[in-house]
Amino acid sequence: MTYQRFVALGDSLTEGLDDLHPDNSIYRGWADLVAERLAADAPALRYANLGVRGRRLDQIVVEQFPAAADLEPDLVALFGGANDLMTTRGYRADVVAKRVRGAVRLLTDIAPEVVVFTLSDVSNRIPAVRWMGSRIQAFNDIMREAADRHGAHLVDLWPDESVHDLRYFGRDRLHLSEHGHRRVAGHTLDALGVPYERSWLEPLPGDPATRACSPTPAGCGVRCCRPRAPGWSTTSPDAPPATGSPPSARSSRPSSATCSPATATRAPAPEPAPGDHPPGPDAHGPHGNGDTHRIRHPT
Repeated sequence: MTYQRFVALGDSLTEGLDDLHPDNSIYRGWADLVAERLAADAPALRYANLGVRGRRLDQIVVEQFPAAADLEPDLVALFGGANDLMTTRGYRADVVAKRVRGAVRLLTDIAPEVVVFTLSDVSNRIPAVRWMGSRIQAFNDIMREAADRHGAHLVDLWPDESVHDLRYFGRDRLHLSEHGHRRVAGHTLDALGVPYERSWLEPLPGDPATRACSPTPAGCGVRCCRPRAPGWSTTSPDAPPATGSPPSARSSRPSSATCSPATATRAPAPEPAPGDHPPGPDAHGPHGNGDTHRIRHPT
């Protein structure tokens, strides 16, 4: 099956942290890789990435779902939920479960094809957040249930053995590295039944990097640039390197941009508020709050 309009929603994993484009100007990530592969079958593919680091599911629903609906996608993917679990005060499992079920249900009203994700076990990798283990398992159970009930494609990252190899993660051991994003892209395409680069899911050569990690310092230290006004993009495997604001760009208010062929742009946005970027999965994709809205066009 080919797709014509693909929208990616979520937090910093969807934004692409910690997979910097080779020219260090923007983040890339699994969603861009998936879009490029889909564009190989449908060169006119339109692609919008609305991921914003640090966002909880309830914020994603309010801030990103309406924009996604306006774009009338035939495929939408949501990776989020880790920030909901990172809350140290006021966490309620029943509230998170309600958010998950509601988000998946609403997604099926937005697009005929929906992809959702479980979370990997960050608690096994970061001693400082060991307490998250039971929350992640409960979240994953609800996500599996919701995906089954509403007919969504499920990318189940919980059993993936790569979680034990630090080469798949960034310096903060929370966000995904280039290898990690390729692995997620491979799993996503596999769930859709779309052929992909097999090396993305093959074990990395050599021994896994498994040295014990120290507690993550407050804030992951990754600077952000936020999305511009929602709009379409198209992408192609042959598109030239993306251009636009670097990940460190910041400004007092979002800006808009006009897309031209074969370009990808991002617009800066406000500094996240305190607590908007907690150290934890969303500091990984279970991540922080980065904010990028990518626009790409085919040549």
